[in-house]
Amino acid sequence: MKWSGLNRTRKGYAGELLDVDAFLADIASIPSLRPEWELHWLSDTDTGVSIPVLTSGEWKSGGLYLSAGIHGDEPASPLAALKFLREFPLPPDFSCLAFPLINPTGMRLGTRDNDRGSDLNREFNNPRSWEVKAVLSILEQCGRFDQAVFLHEDWEAQGFYLYQLHRQGDACGRGAALLDWFRSQTNPSIPIDESPVIDERDNDRGLIDTAFEEHLDRPEWPEAFFLNAHHTDITYTLESPSDLDLPSRVEILSTALAFLIES
Repeated sequence: MKWSGLNRTRKGYAGELLDVDAFLADIASIPSLRPEWELHWLSDTDTGVSIPVLTSGEWKSGGLYLSAGIHGDEPASPLAALKFLREFPLPPDFSCLAFPLINPTGMRLGTRDNDRGSDLNREFNNPRSWEVKAVLSILEQCGRFDQAVFLHEDWEAQGFYLYQLHRQGDACGRGAALLDWFRSQTNPSIPIDESPVIDERDNDRGLIDTAFEEHLDRPEWPEAFFLNAHHTDITYTLESPSDLDLPSRVEILSTALAFLIES
């Protein structure tokens, strides 16, 4: 694993960008390679831009909700989702609803926001952008998932960390077990961000654990809040340090996702 140091120099993500056209072509090929996945497209009638959606099994309830690529300066996120869709051996009766690239216009620009300057991950209680409305149109058809996982990156992070959001009094999350397992790995060693505070939140050696009810007055909801409010009891937001080389970040996110599914 190699650290570039460029993010801190430029005070923002300074790494390589995603080739969106190649990525979408890879996504389009998945059903022919793995027929257990069905591919759908959600399109904006004004611009013709489309968001891919993949489903497996009885995807409208139970199983996994997976989200990636909601911020355009986090290219390891959709690439980790692609790795999962291509390679992960699905358990029997596995079900999943996956959005591998929610913000294709921002990803082309390498910006957190979409091409209209909107942070899509702050609109889920007051949707304004077509991308968020499209995601919500699918979620309207769904019941409750066993868990929801959101793949992200943090240009300021000194290592991997995660948010674990759950209902008050519910201590069933597996975030601490994931971090313990990461610490046991030596080939390669996976860096963990153990800063005492991240984003003004207490960080317990890589785990930011919080109850959904503590955030009800937050004016702008991220995707995880909406899912926890309406569709699942537990969500995990995985954050890789985007100052690392891109292949290492993809591996960290995909490995963490596999642990949460298999454990």
